[in-house]
Amino acid sequence: MIKKSLFQLIFFTLLAIKATPLGATVGDLAWVNVQLETYPELYWLADKDVRQTQEGISVHSNTKLSQLLFGKSYDELDRTLHTLKDLELFLQGDEEAYKIFTKNQPAETVLTFASFKAAGDTARALIKQNSALKDAMKMALIFGDMGKTKEARRLAKEHNIEEPDHDHFLHLVLDKCPDIFPSYKKLSPTVKEWLKKELPIHLGHLTHLEGGPEILTLLKKTNIAKTNPEVIDFFLFVHSCDIAGALAHVNSEGSLTYNENIHQTMVVIGETLKLLATQGEIAALKYYIKKRAQWLGLTAETKEGRILTRIGTMVRFYTSQQGDMLKDAFLQLNRQSIILERFDPLIGWLGRTPTYIPAVLLNLKDNPKCGSTPEERLSFAFNHGLTFILNVMNDHESQIKRLENAKTSDENTTALLKLKSLTLCFNTTAKQAKESPEILTFNNFQIDQEGNVTGIK
Repeated sequence: MIKKSLFQLIFFTLLAIKATPLGATVGDLAWVNVQLETYPELYWLADKDVRQTQEGISVHSNTKLSQLLFGKSYDELDRTLHTLKDLELFLQGDEEAYKIFTKNQPAETVLTFASFKAAGDTARALIKQNSALKDAMKMALIFGDMGKTKEARRLAKEHNIEEPDHDHFLHLVLDKCPDIFPSYKKLSPTVKEWLKKELPIHLGHLTHLEGGPEILTLLKKTNIAKTNPEVIDFFLFVHSCDIAGALAHVNSEGSLTYNENIHQTMVVIGETLKLLATQGEIAALKYYIKKRAQWLGLTAETKEGRILTRIGTMVRFYTSQQGDMLKDAFLQLNRQSIILERFDPLIGWLGRTPTYIPAVLLNLKDNPKCGSTPEERLSFAFNHGLTFILNVMNDHESQIKRLENAKTSDENTTALLKLKSLTLCFNTTAKQAKESPEILTFNNFQIDQEGNVTGIK
């Protein structure tokens, strides 16, 4: 037993030395420069035209890596570099790494050391079996947001890929032309194989209940949960690192986002996905909803309870007190019927799962312009944010239904396929929720050809 523990200690020490160049500390400028040199596509994120995720208020700080490197803030670069740093800290898994990781986390939700260590345990086990998997994890994080960059889209267009949704974009690129990424050409066959495995689910869509049972259908069909559960472990760890770096543009020291609540959520996500080995999509989704509802002091047995649980996951609520806030906000809602009719997470969307709905509600819930108290801001998010979103979704689905019921013609078939393959993206709306939330009160909108939804007067 002692020999085994000594071997493990030596193994992970050597792994850490290999990952961190001499003279560099994980997360410092020397380390960052090595990442940029090793993975040149990271430079693509240092561009003003990158499609930036509009969640949280970006802070211009001398501690931000992009600011130190370029004298300008590039939020998506900061996020990606932070995810790579968090991966290293998770794998290091000791007290020193824990202190760095949890710096600035509030005491009431701080990640425990046991949970921090557990978050990296499965990844360390996978890497122990196959050391190439660490590179695969890093590449999954780096490639994940390349669809937001102008350069990746320029190169992909040469291969007839013009998919607006950056997740679907990456799937197409990895399938048809992965060599557009300079780093891909240098990867081992094992790493390339793991990247192409992909998990046929956007884990964020499940985490925040952005879709219905349909988000689990492809994963169920692959039978991965039964035949290859380590693929789930791999991508769940990558997702955890992605979450950990999500607010690096707000605070670059430690992870603001991967706290104890999020860790317990990831545990339940893993249990939910592995239930698919023996159960169907609806049963697995019900399991997840029930767990989240219990934390909020809600019931998953009623439509109202499931809807409030869904909203709670989107605005990052976890306690029974916050569950009470959700109930009060719902009681004050002017148009309860539209919410009850269309926001039950057990009912799927027509077409693709929309993106960035949680960012809209979260930005409204945190915006002082929407009220002087948390209750007032949440009520604004219900009455104006949620109503706006559902009006957009109802209009989109009405168009799909109209074409489905229309007389068959080449024109109608083409239009229907286009609508069903369009991802409604609320990222621009999320920006408006931060900067000019009053525009959502008009309940008018436009949708461009790429699916971007914008509120208008």
